Amino acid sequence: MREAFGSTFMFRIIIIFIVMYVTFATIVVSYGKVFRLKNRVVDILEQSQFSYIGSGNIDSTFASNSVIDKVDGFLDRNNYHFKDKVQKACNDQEYDGIKGQVTNNGACILPIKYTIGNNVHYYYRVTLYLVVTIPLLNDFSAVIPISSETEDFS
Repeated sequence: MREAFGSTFMFRIIIIFIVMYVTFATIVVSYGKVFRLKNRVVDILEQSQFSYIGSGNIDSTFASNSVIDKVDGFLDRNNYHFKDKVQKACNDQEYDGIKGQVTNNGACILPIKYTIGNNVHYYYRVTLYLVVTIPLLNDFSAVIPISSETEDFS
């Protein structure tokens, strides 16, 4: 009887380690995917250089910009859809009275304006979120931000 108990106990431990390994591997692969998506969004922003930079009113034209449509199209093609889960996390980001803007798919873009002498400079902080959901724990969700900044556009 002792050997039967020992092998059952050992089998359970092996199953637990397999589940932990697969979970860890899944999170690492998902993190890598979101990191690549974030880098590509930064590339899109840097290549288009946000045409409204000289207008002085960043916040009013931000949501209707065609660059945001390009970002949303790219995230659509790569199955990144987390707007509902990241809205609050993005709204908590703020710089100089301007809040981060969430695209339709859940990318958070925060325009940052600073001056050196008389020159005005702009860059953008891009944040994509890795959303980890565990269905067995009451749909527990963890939102992990992955951020980067664009180059200075001036």
